[in-house]
Amino acid sequence: MGVISLASIVIASTLGSDLRPHADLLRVAAGIGASLFLAYVIEITWMATQVLPPGAGEGILGGLTGFGLAGFVGVIVLLILSENGPGEFSMLGEYFLWWSLLALTLLGLMVAMQPFMVHQWRTIAALAELEEEMLAEEEEPQPELR
Repeated sequence: MGVISLASIVIASTLGSDLRPHADLLRVAAGIGASLFLAYVIEITWMATQVLPPGAGEGILGGLTGFGLAGFVGVIVLLILSENGPGEFSMLGEYFLWWSLLALTLLGLMVAMQPFMVHQWRTIAALAELEEEMLAEEEEPQPELR
């Protein structure tokens, strides 16, 4: 979330003053974000229980949870900003607007990348199984040749 914050500060300070989104646009963006969040949660739950590579644990799940939380907070912030109605935002409002939009963009990218992640994790699992089989074969006593 640090990258999102840094990018939001840069964008809000350079482009934010020209942005005057309508409240309906913010609500639609929040609806899209909520749909992405639901898709993300369902897919990540399935991936964590069915596909996660052996030995992967808290680090990967923590990162995936962070993306989901950022998207959820982004939806809530957009809904709060939509209550202000159309008009200019303060610098802090611009920062939160850009933070929310970037968080939802990253969440959408994660949803789009999930098939690739599943493929990669299955490949890692298959390689781990192959390595275990090769190690087991090496440990078996070999018949002596005469």
